[in-house]
Amino acid sequence: MRGGRRLLMLVGLIGLFFPAVLALPLTAPERAAVLARVDSLRLVTTSDAVMAAIDPLIASARAESDSLLLLQLLWREGGICAGKGRARRGEELLREALTLSEAAADTPSTCYILRWLGVAVASQGRGNEARELAERLLALSIAAGDEFYQGMARVGLGWQDLDKGRTQEAVSEFRSASELFVQLGNPGSRALALNGLAVALTRLGSYEEAMTIGRQAAAFAEKIEQEGEQSYMLNAILNNLATLEFSRGDPGAAETHFRQAQALHRRSGNNRAAITPALNLAICQTQLGRYEEAFNGLEVLVQECREQGFSDLSGKVTNQMALVRHLQGRQRDAAELYRRSLALEEALPAKNSVDARIGLARSLAAMDSSAAALAVLEEGARRVEGASNIQLSLGLHSHMGAILYKLGRYDEALDCLLAVNREEERLGLRRFRVGALARSALIYRVLGLPDSAWALVQAAQGLWEADRAVPLNPEWREQRGSYGAMLSNQTAALLLEYPADTPAAQRIRGAFDALQGFKTRTLLERMLGPGEALAETYQNEAAPLATVERLQHETLRPGELLLDAFLGPEGSYLFAVTRTECRVVQLPPETELEEKLRRYYEMVSAPPRSGVPADRELLEDIGARLGAQILCGIEDLVSGSSRILFAPDAALNLLPLWALPPLISSPRIAAGKAFVRIPSATFLTRQRGHPSAEEAPQETPQTVTLLAIAAARTAQGEALPGGVQEVRQLARRYRHVKALVLPGDTPAVSLADLIAHDEVLHLAAHAWVDDQYPWRSTIQFYPEEGAENLHADQIANLELPARLAVLSSCQTAGGRILSLEGVQGLSSAFLSAGVPAVIASLWPVGDRATARLMQHLYAHLADGETVAAALQQAQSAMRRDRRWSAPFFWAGFTVVGDGDVRAKLERRSNVLFYFLLGVSLLMIAAASLIIIGIRRRSRRHPPG
Repeated sequence: MRGGRRLLMLVGLIGLFFPAVLALPLTAPERAAVLARVDSLRLVTTSDAVMAAIDPLIASARAESDSLLLLQLLWREGGICAGKGRARRGEELLREALTLSEAAADTPSTCYILRWLGVAVASQGRGNEARELAERLLALSIAAGDEFYQGMARVGLGWQDLDKGRTQEAVSEFRSASELFVQLGNPGSRALALNGLAVALTRLGSYEEAMTIGRQAAAFAEKIEQEGEQSYMLNAILNNLATLEFSRGDPGAAETHFRQAQALHRRSGNNRAAITPALNLAICQTQLGRYEEAFNGLEVLVQECREQGFSDLSGKVTNQMALVRHLQGRQRDAAELYRRSLALEEALPAKNSVDARIGLARSLAAMDSSAAALAVLEEGARRVEGASNIQLSLGLHSHMGAILYKLGRYDEALDCLLAVNREEERLGLRRFRVGALARSALIYRVLGLPDSAWALVQAAQGLWEADRAVPLNPEWREQRGSYGAMLSNQTAALLLEYPADTPAAQRIRGAFDALQGFKTRTLLERMLGPGEALAETYQNEAAPLATVERLQHETLRPGELLLDAFLGPEGSYLFAVTRTECRVVQLPPETELEEKLRRYYEMVSAPPRSGVPADRELLEDIGARLGAQILCGIEDLVSGSSRILFAPDAALNLLPLWALPPLISSPRIAAGKAFVRIPSATFLTRQRGHPSAEEAPQETPQTVTLLAIAAARTAQGEALPGGVQEVRQLARRYRHVKALVLPGDTPAVSLADLIAHDEVLHLAAHAWVDDQYPWRSTIQFYPEEGAENLHADQIANLELPARLAVLSSCQTAGGRILSLEGVQGLSSAFLSAGVPAVIASLWPVGDRATARLMQHLYAHLADGETVAAALQQAQSAMRRDRRWSAPFFWAGFTVVGDGDVRAKLERRSNVLFYFLLGVSLLMIAAASLIIIGIRRRSRRHPPG
């Protein structure tokens, strides 16, 4: 019925236009009636239908020189075009209307025109011109006392400030606009200003406030009465909210909002607009590693784009399909999809075309077709030459420089990369500069020009350090991470090789010292994620970085060996530091090493197959070869140490170093020596920040309180009986234990408050770990979506009194399995919260084996052993037991932090147990005496 009424109204309105057209020129009342009908038409039909009705009226108004009607029609159609992405047509109509409105001194019309002309101009990348228009609108509306257009002018200025990187100014403009709109009671304008404010706060890193403001914007958008305007505004807000929620660590809420936005567009009949949130949903699934689910959804979208004629969107969707295949390692399929996207030619927007060319070049290079990759990029550079969006050209040339280097065309590569650096410096940009400088430094080093290389490394490092924010955009964040790895790699290579006349030992020490800043900053970013917490940490960061001298004279204890790893694209390094020596092992590039580490990890973390000894032999063989490569040249330091402190990097997080045959077979290691993981050398120096570390501190073992929490079920509803059994056994065996099973024993306080009082925390729950966004990793006690759980970034900002946290968790990967940095994120979060030692597992182990290891661990802690010694002895006990001797059952558990911590538990005396035991022994003794007496009587009085 509703659709039928709209159709009748549409037919009636259009029918009324033609008599009006024929009767031109119109009287003032007739003109007003025609415009009222046009405005009514906008409420009940599509923009295309409205413009189709306006166009003949514009032609008639021109023919009759009816400038007043022409003005009104021009700004109406121009505003529609500007708002619907037809910027050039909109600008043409609005400029003609502006001339007429100024001549007629029609201030209301001029305000409307300036607002939408600014939108049209900004959409074409002419930011300075758009700003001038917004300033004109502000001055005019202030003079006219028009608060609505004052607010609109400030919204326009806010977006221009954002475009120029003036984020704080943008926040001020959007806040001012919102305050002006409060007085007007217009929910649409309020939603518009709040949405801009949420985006600005996101750029500023105030993510929590951005979420709050974004939700307020959505609430106002839902109050908009005009359905088309409501759908447009609400979907823009939901899309921004979903992106923020996903990046900040709530992919469930992000998916919900993307689906809501898509459904809203479908209900309003705007199938084209529904493509964007559906595409974002697929991007979200891709980032979570759900590749096939994402690809299947994208196939449906691309088919819809073909059927509906959305050629521009078809290319964008196809590019994402290609990226999925690239991430799956299916480079031929990826290349074919990128070519399919490029075949759209003029229908493909410039940015999507550039993305397709860069993606195709990446896939071709991965298939050893670098020459073909270069040709693709060069063609793209020719096509975008002179384009208004300079970032497109810079992106292409940045990738061209990398390919030219790979082809050995060093001079051309340098020209290309240094041109990118100069242009970004001129424009005040820095997206590609760090990569361009780092790769140029590599080329200078290859050409034997170390001084030039070092100058570029220092310039790149300054830029990398100056950028104190983690990008929210996943692609940019990954790019920043790769630039950091490239830069640290070049720093190490240069300092280890040059100056050639400097003693090698001095060069090694210099390289170690220079790399500490990279690792410390990267760890903070991975643990805290983007936001204010990271910025505040940088602001308050005063403690010095680790150096070899500080480690040897203040931090390391007798018998300790520090192994600090740095993996990079051109080569990797493992530094070995004792109180008297500092050496370096040069390892293969990260990609080559990662393949070996991943293979070993997949084998050691898989449950052993019964009756297949070949599996164990193969695992030991691979482990022996891997250990020999990693420890080559430092075997004597390893065998001579009593404790190894291991600071892994990237894929080395996959390695249970203590399980490698070269170490496990060492007499000193086998005699009870311990392994401890640490986030970095700087963490170690700060944790042990006392004047001398000649001897380990001897704590007097004191009885501690223990909080043991178990989750009854996973997020998927699967039971976790092992964890429940663990916490109940702890309560039975030791005093001062508080045992909770959630959600049944729901506490009266939040989880953050609950864990803030005890000295030992035992958390047996499902851990959702994410290698891409480690700060998003979560310990899940409640299965319901949106329920309170413990996130890594939340934990990191607490102040906890605990001295030990035991994470007895089964794990699910929350994204692509890269390097177990999600596990590291959870462990480091507790360290950041003040907990000096954490016990975690590198892979999920069965309930029975975990329970057995935990039984051994707590027994040794109760005996007063240090955490490192207690875990080492528990693992040794597991190895001696034939049921649990395979490394799968024990090698994944590790101490992270300070292995010297003690957490002495008090055993329960259990009087009833000893009473029953005594009674049983007495009964056995009595029965034995009776049997002996009967036998004696039988011998004295034989039968018969």
